Amino acid sequence: MPVYPEGVFQPGYSYRVKEVIFQYDAAGKNPLLVSLDGKGSEKRYGLSDTVTWSLYSYNELNRPVTLTNIVQEVTDADESTISMNMSIRQLNYLDNKIYVRICEKQPNETWKVLDVDKYYDTVNGSTKINKMAFEPSKSYLLKFRNLEKNKTYRLQFYALVDRDYDNQVDIVKNGIPMGANDTEASHKIYKNLDQYYGDKNRTTPPANNLEELYKYYYKTTTASAVPVDLGGSSNTNAQQVMLDWSREITTFKKGQLGTIGNHYQSDVDSTGTELTLHFADASGLGKVASCQYYIKYVPNLDDTANEGADVTGIIMADAGTGLITNAASGNVELVIRNGQLQMKNPGTYYIQLQLMTSENRPFEKPDTITMIVD
Repeated sequence: MPVYPEGVFQPGYSYRVKEVIFQYDAAGKNPLLVSLDGKGSEKRYGLSDTVTWSLYSYNELNRPVTLTNIVQEVTDADESTISMNMSIRQLNYLDNKIYVRICEKQPNETWKVLDVDKYYDTVNGSTKINKMAFEPSKSYLLKFRNLEKNKTYRLQFYALVDRDYDNQVDIVKNGIPMGANDTEASHKIYKNLDQYYGDKNRTTPPANNLEELYKYYYKTTTASAVPVDLGGSSNTNAQQVMLDWSREITTFKKGQLGTIGNHYQSDVDSTGTELTLHFADASGLGKVASCQYYIKYVPNLDDTANEGADVTGIIMADAGTGLITNAASGNVELVIRNGQLQMKNPGTYYIQLQLMTSENRPFEKPDTITMIVD
């Protein structure tokens, strides 16, 4: 059944259905309650399980938009691109439409929305990202082009949402999406809900105020038009209905071919001689032919049983499978196997890597990884 603002059903409460059975007489009139037992007995009724309708609140661990497999590339024409997978969670969107823009960080720490077509690839080979309305509960592959080198970008997402079904658009407050309501009377989502709820037949849903909201927030003439301008001084209202924004992504420097990504986890096998390093958001690792590693072990100060040690080695890429397991981009693993490793010993391990290309040119030297074993 459709749920409208200010109605009987509201998020944040628990509900259950009470089942009763009526039987009409032979003429199809005078319904009577049919019972399995006498009056006052619980067997007269059936009750469903209780269902709690949770009220969504924005938080870092459960964001409205999720980006995964973020990959940078430098084309043969020296063009910098960023691609990723995007999924959008289901909320009470007014029209089930979400709009996406890429933004460039400015020297004064503000974000410039890039509305121009040249920055946007197409989705499924048809419509450019900035000309498309995205839907919740779906996944999309996005790609952004013609980005400047060594610049910081982020994605911003815009949507008209009423997460708490109170007939008011949720807006950004104190840097938190959906942190407050637009209480302007002319911006109500439905202007005349009283008439709808006063109609006992309720055959027609209430008329919404979508066109007026599009004109105010998106500067369009109709609610069916995809917004053209979502940034700059000409449209500051759109910043109020940002649904979410991504983390910052800095493009490669001039001459940089790729990256192993961001280290987020280290695992050691039961023997202590095999170390697996996990990285996120890797790019361009198909160009890597070898990895030199240096691991320095420093025992705890009160450890008299173990001595410090240095272990070095090189990993060569296997034909057909490459150096890195899983893939050449996205979330990847680097496995170091060396019989001299004793990584079960308590203490601190410092791990340095140097990735090299097939031409024996430096590909990347990531930051030192520190690993503490208790």
